Amino acid sequence: MQRAAWCVVWIALCAALATSCGPDDTSLTTEPMRDSTREARFAGTPQDSNSVAAPVDNGAGGAATNASQDRLAALWQALTVYERISAAGGWPALPENARLRIGDTGPVVPVLKRRLAATGDLRRSFFERVRHPLSRKLFDAQTETALRRFQERHGLEPDGILGPQTRAALDVPAALRVQQLRSNLWRAQHAPQLGAGRAIIVNIPDYHLHGYEAGHPVLDMRVVVGTADDPTPSFSALMTYVVFRPFWVVPTSIALEEIVPNIQRDPRVLQRKNLEVVVAGALDSVLADSATVDWARFETSGYMLRRRPGGRNPLGDVKFMLPNEY
Repeated sequence: MQRAAWCVVWIALCAALATSCGPDDTSLTTEPMRDSTREARFAGTPQDSNSVAAPVDNGAGGAATNASQDRLAALWQALTVYERISAAGGWPALPENARLRIGDTGPVVPVLKRRLAATGDLRRSFFERVRHPLSRKLFDAQTETALRRFQERHGLEPDGILGPQTRAALDVPAALRVQQLRSNLWRAQHAPQLGAGRAIIVNIPDYHLHGYEAGHPVLDMRVVVGTADDPTPSFSALMTYVVFRPFWVVPTSIALEEIVPNIQRDPRVLQRKNLEVVVAGALDSVLADSATVDWARFETSGYMLRRRPGGRNPLGDVKFMLPNEY
């Protein structure tokens, strides 16, 4: 088969910080975390009362080198803004039990407005011209729009409701966001260049895959990644071949903990799950008679389980092969 030209780059855009970044930091939890390039795209100049966070073109539609340069420029811009915010004392924290939605009123609403204005999500010019005390305490449509914007760029459900996850993301200190941006900037500087051909970038903490051809985006999809205990590695490699209708070799831990006990209770599990027993380590697949397997000693039996192609095979219909150290 002709050697494929796709280069795959796995980039973790969030630093594995020693301090939790809230529920959106997948370097420490399995919850979706915001992509710092999103943070960069919407970073405004909060000290300017007439300014509002303005999208920064990340260059994905231009040449590959320009895309990388624009991404770096966006991160530099965001870092400058957040360093200024941190030096000025950061932003106000919200009460732990704060829950708000459009139409609500109360003393927490002005705090939320100041927090959203600090990062340019809410127009400060609008906030400052609201003088009436009752209006300042109203969760209005502008506040809801600003909160949706914050949620969207932090990888949260953009429902416009202040709940526990959104509150935790809002309360991440500015100094910690600065640390994240610095780490992300370093990673972006050291990431492989896309080049002029085809490339796939998987943003691990954002659970997203982006495909490029000559620097132009041609593919965008959600992906499954690892967990804090079993993280997805960061690497770059050249895709060398593909496998159509692949078998899925069941990992030993899954076989021993989830499947073998069920087979011991009901051997028909093999058929229902479309599984077969093969000799482990054989160059060519050697099927074994499941009736002769000592399931109580399966771990040392020299056999392994695999799922046949099709149906609910976790690998799908096509398996893309990228030989690498992992």
